[in-house]
Amino acid sequence: MKVSLKRTDQPGETTDRGADHVLCETRHFNAQGDFTHRSLNINSPHLKDALHGIIGDYPGISFRTENVHLRAPYRCLFHYLDELRRELEEQKIRRKNESIEHLEFLVGFIEEEFEEVRFEAGNYLPEGLVSYESLWTIFKPGTIMFQSSFGHQHALSLVRADYYHKPVEQVILTLAYVDYNGKEFGLANSKVTLHTFEGLERISELPAYPLIYHPRHNVVRRTLMTRGRRFESFVGRHYAEYKDIGLGEMVNGLRKQYHINGRVIIDADTYSRFNPSRFGPLKPLASLTPTNSAPASSINSRTSPGRSRAPGDNPPDYSDYTSDYSDYEDDRPAADKPSEKPPLQAPSHRGGLTDAQCLITHYLLPGFSMCKKSWVEVFIDTLAPIHWNHAALDTLAIPMQKKALMTTLVEAHIKSAANITGYDDVIVGKGRGHVFVLRGPPGVGKTLTVEAIAEQTRRPLYTLSAGELGSTPHELTISLPPILELATAWKAILLLEEADVFLEARAPGEVHRNMLFSTFMKFLDGYKGIIFMTTNRVAVIDDAIKSRAHVMLNYSELGFHERRGVWESMLMREGNGSFALLENRTLDELAMRERVDGRMIRNVVVGARGLGERRGKTDGAGQEEIAAMLESMGVHPVQMAAARSGKGREKWRGVSVVSGKDGMQVVDDEIWTPLWFDKITKPALEKDVGAEFSRFERSV
Repeated sequence: MKVSLKRTDQPGETTDRGADHVLCETRHFNAQGDFTHRSLNINSPHLKDALHGIIGDYPGISFRTENVHLRAPYRCLFHYLDELRRELEEQKIRRKNESIEHLEFLVGFIEEEFEEVRFEAGNYLPEGLVSYESLWTIFKPGTIMFQSSFGHQHALSLVRADYYHKPVEQVILTLAYVDYNGKEFGLANSKVTLHTFEGLERISELPAYPLIYHPRHNVVRRTLMTRGRRFESFVGRHYAEYKDIGLGEMVNGLRKQYHINGRVIIDADTYSRFNPSRFGPLKPLASLTPTNSAPASSINSRTSPGRSRAPGDNPPDYSDYTSDYSDYEDDRPAADKPSEKPPLQAPSHRGGLTDAQCLITHYLLPGFSMCKKSWVEVFIDTLAPIHWNHAALDTLAIPMQKKALMTTLVEAHIKSAANITGYDDVIVGKGRGHVFVLRGPPGVGKTLTVEAIAEQTRRPLYTLSAGELGSTPHELTISLPPILELATAWKAILLLEEADVFLEARAPGEVHRNMLFSTFMKFLDGYKGIIFMTTNRVAVIDDAIKSRAHVMLNYSELGFHERRGVWESMLMREGNGSFALLENRTLDELAMRERVDGRMIRNVVVGARGLGERRGKTDGAGQEEIAAMLESMGVHPVQMAAARSGKGREKWRGVSVVSGKDGMQVVDDEIWTPLWFDKITKPALEKDVGAEFSRFERSV
């Protein structure tokens, strides 16, 4: 075989392969005699073997076939020029004369073909600059690319770069990254468009560029590789804190963004079932070969291969993240208190990701926002472990026996739920849920009770109101089953607030409501999880609810001791100097105010703190700010002044008093508004009325 290049001219697509020459280049013309393109046939078996081993496959080309046919420009040969040179040196060591001659000829042909390109690359690329026409020189397939999306860095593997001239000049990059669809890891694709530009552009300012051109590429590489190990650890279901943007569904070509400050559940499997369009077919990880997964460039000597993890480079421990809910009973210490750090469930996939695969893992994780009640994708960098508030249960102003009862029942259900042979109703599949009904006036701790139990038992809490389920049986049939499915899959506690329509006793003439009620009962019977339903309006609970409820608790208005406890808890929780200095006497005076519920106390304390900060107080708020907030809720200084002067005494007929013999007395049944208790009014009223007052109120 002649070690030479044969050049021929052929009409159309016909080709003289010049089988007796190492290379044969053909110029093609159309029927009108106009030149169209060039093509190259590689005939040497030595070159075919070398290209098969070095390149294998290239976008649109295969070097595994018997006939190797390339169409100009021969960019694949340029991209692997460095590898061909190294192969040539190895052949010289082995002294394979014929193979050496053929490789030397091919290397010389490539250098001559791309002489101008090599000159430009050697001039601009070391300075980190590139022209639009020579962009392709830095986009070798398999190159590790760097991109920043929504302020988060991530790496991808370049699949191909295509120039388009119509409708506009642009280069479209096809990039691959490692993703997880809930069942397996695989490769997914994304595209990035580079628009034409004049002159030279700094490579690091392109929308996506080879990682090697990042000014701190070694640090970025190690950081992303560690994050990839973290990505790998999120196999399964995980419960975590999140404070960042969540990416939702596509709207007019853009991702909807949610501002999330709360807890999220990471669950790729359930996400893919509820959002089937999110995960397309994933390609096998094996297609990301060691050859094309490492950054490489035939014109950039700064390229460094991917490194293996050193002993000191082990990724951090992410066992702070709640993972395997089903092993709850195994996590409890001897003191019967949930562990702060449940063991992380081992990845369910076979084997593990390599360093090269970890480097290009996705920067987003699919999950569900508990506060937005929406499916979102969250940034893995800003996920944080949950710090459970086990003290929340102690702050509840309800009797201790009620706390113990509900907590015990919830924990017992959690343990029994893991036992597939647990108790069923007469009909299999019914009666395995736990139903709690909490009723009482607003602000007495019904919702806080459920939140505290969820914290104590380390369960996700799914909160919704009855209004979110719809007002017709059809709407309820559409909205409720997915919620019950999610709560069951996540072993979450379900809280249905303002559930009046589902709790109140039915009447014969309310056909529409009765249909809604019976539809709800059907779903409630089949639910296997824990559900709390609250109401502050229902006087009579329907018998059907009573027969299904495991616990029905009535909450009364807060008494003196409960109000005092709430005031003290709220004030101390603010953690500032003024609140900490509140004396017992002041707390007693605050607690004497009836018809002030826990929610109102919280609003007063939070508002007073903000008012104190607005007034420039560095240590928070004090009694003056609290008085101002109470006044804004109906306490007016002019009313207190009237009481001091003795005018308008008839307006104080409904005062609550404490006499030495009869105890507390209320003169009439009028509606009362709390007033600020001070040292002047109390003696004045006691003198006029002749009784000892523990508090006073004025009718509305």
